Amino acid sequence: MSLLITKSHRWLSVPIGIQLLIWLGTGLYLSLFSNDGPALKIQKSQGLEWQVYADKLYPVNQLPVKKAESIQTVLLAGKPVYEVILYSQPHNYQPRQVRLFDAVSGQPFSIDKQWAKAIALERYSGDAALSKIELEQSSGGLLPKQKNAYWTAYFDDSALTYIHIDQQSGRLLTASDEHRRFVALMFKLHFMDYWDTGSFNHPLLIIVSVLALAFGLSGLAWIIMLLKAGRFTVRPGALHNIDVLVANNNQNVAVQGRKNTTLLTTLTQNKLQLPAKCGGGGTCGTCRFYTQSSLPVQPAETHLISHSELAAGCRLACQHAAHSVDSIIVKDIATQALTLQVSRAQYITPTIKEIAFKVAGGNLQKFNAGSSMQFSIPGGKRRTVPVDIPDRWRSYWSQFDAQTVSYKSTTRSYSIANYSGECDELIFTIKWQCNTTTQKSGGAGSSYLCSLESGESVEAYGPFASFAEGAYRPGVKVLIGGGSGIAPLRALIYEALIQNSVSQEMVFIYGARNEEDLCYADEFEHLAKRFKNFTYLPTLSSPSPAWRGHTGYVQQLTRQRLNFDVFNSASFYLCGPAPMLAEVKSLLLSQHIEPQQIYIDSFNTNEVKK
Repeated sequence: MSLLITKSHRWLSVPIGIQLLIWLGTGLYLSLFSNDGPALKIQKSQGLEWQVYADKLYPVNQLPVKKAESIQTVLLAGKPVYEVILYSQPHNYQPRQVRLFDAVSGQPFSIDKQWAKAIALERYSGDAALSKIELEQSSGGLLPKQKNAYWTAYFDDSALTYIHIDQQSGRLLTASDEHRRFVALMFKLHFMDYWDTGSFNHPLLIIVSVLALAFGLSGLAWIIMLLKAGRFTVRPGALHNIDVLVANNNQNVAVQGRKNTTLLTTLTQNKLQLPAKCGGGGTCGTCRFYTQSSLPVQPAETHLISHSELAAGCRLACQHAAHSVDSIIVKDIATQALTLQVSRAQYITPTIKEIAFKVAGGNLQKFNAGSSMQFSIPGGKRRTVPVDIPDRWRSYWSQFDAQTVSYKSTTRSYSIANYSGECDELIFTIKWQCNTTTQKSGGAGSSYLCSLESGESVEAYGPFASFAEGAYRPGVKVLIGGGSGIAPLRALIYEALIQNSVSQEMVFIYGARNEEDLCYADEFEHLAKRFKNFTYLPTLSSPSPAWRGHTGYVQQLTRQRLNFDVFNSASFYLCGPAPMLAEVKSLLLSQHIEPQQIYIDSFNTNEVKK
């Protein structure tokens, strides 16, 4: 038996080793050179003053369409067009039905070769000629997952640029050039997608995964055999002493940790809890400490911590071993868990649940608006679809398969939606996480917390005030959010207006998908009427025809409504999905807003350093 195990392990090392070399080579290229190519010669669609057509647009209700999911007015090569979506799916590459009508005459038309050429020429910013344009009728080739017909326009520039245009809607699907095609090849090799399935879940990758599992198990069995034979022994890492200075209360604490554990784990094992939104995965940048030791800067830290803070000795506790430091300074740390008991819970949108907790154990310290709590999420099996969703929103969840999924114990951080003293509860707005790609839903933290019933309890640490550190700058405040990012922004607004009675102007721009996804709309409309210095500007990306408010994304409304000459000294508070945060921050910086005027409360994502 032992001979079979050792031979199997050695032979399995051959294909695994070859594939490992491919992974290392392609991974090294993607890490170092994937972003070194020339800028893609694609520009945004040219704008148009819609006032010119205000009295000329054909009435939407007279279009020969009986039923449509949505109707939008778009520009195609400078022409105003009604885009009527009859049937759509979450991704543009999935089968869909779209009809186009001239927005002035109301006549239907389709994207033929001449229209595709005009759209391609409008979006191309280079000076080369269009060499050819072809209609692709099926998936495969350059767009392996695309199920709808599309035009491909090729340009004779040095980068060999091409553009894909949807044949039904005329929208730009994607564009690429020679460098990006080579990067795509590296991705194909890296994920072994040799048959262009456009997915990571293909037979070859599954086979290699099984071989890798067998390789690991045979290696484990070999180690066990060696241990039984007394060939070597495993000794746990020696204990290492660390002095911890907690800056918020000037308290010194001595802890001990194993040399082979991270500093974050060591502190947690010693009942000292640093904020760690990602649970120690190195993606949130919140488990910060300071040290005078000469520690190497890890890749995650270069992205998440500013150069000045790195120079001052700031590091992430999840990225360094316990034995690498003898003493550290932490700004904010919790030494005792609170027991929180659910007092009430209700869905306020199809996916967001408002959960209120009362403190059933421990001492809750006074906290500033914008603070967060770190929940201890136990492992176990949970449903991927909520069972208590109101009837009016059940149709939203019908697209997901109800399954039972196993989760490991972890931690998750959520911002508090109320300010200290507003009530005797801690209120959270938690979105039950959905994954439309795999038709599954349910995050480890959100599915657990949203499944708690009244009277049930959970342990949490905090409050942690990383987002609220700069929340009390005097002057004008602009708050920009989306989705469940409403939580800390609501707390900041209520604390400023109700508790602190600020008189300076406050503007709140909030984005959602449609009317049902708007959180606390009635509350903010009431505040806008009550306080003359507060302006509430909701905007919807996919509103119903009855919506009369702003449409589009928050970054668009921010650019349209804010006079940055007036708001150049304002403080900006951002919370929402990562793409929104990145675009809004880029917009603010482009308008000469200083980085120290921008405060960001990110979800558990890779957030750029301030």
